[in-house]
Amino acid sequence: MRPFLWLRSLDEAEITLPIINCQLLKRQAQPEITPAAAKLLGAENPEEVALFFILKVDPATGTITANTKAPVLIISGSSLGYQIFLERKDLKVDEPLINLVPPPEGG
Repeated sequence: MRPFLWLRSLDEAEITLPIINCQLLKRQAQPEITPAAAKLLGAENPEEVALFFILKVDPATGTITANTKAPVLIISGSSLGYQIFLERKDLKVDEPLINLVPPPEGG
C-alpha cells in the first residue's frame, strides 16, 4: 500500500489533493466508519469504505499536516467519495502528520 495518493476531482481535473490512507496511521487516529456513513455512499457495510485524510504541506517549513476533522470516505473499487465533518473535539484540521505515524516495527 502506497502511503501517499492523489485525490482528483472528476469535474475539475486541475483540483488535486494529496491524501493518506488512515489504515497506515496510529489506531487512535482512525475515525470509525459507521454503517450510516457507509450507506451514504451506497456501500453495504463499513468494510467497503476506505478512509483518507487530506494532507497539506507548508512550503516554508516542509511540515505536513493532516485534516483529521474532515476525512474523505471512498468506496473501494469505485470513484465515489464523500467528505464528512466529525464533531470530536480531539480532532484537528492541521494535525502534524508526525503525530499520526506509528513508530517503526521493532523500534
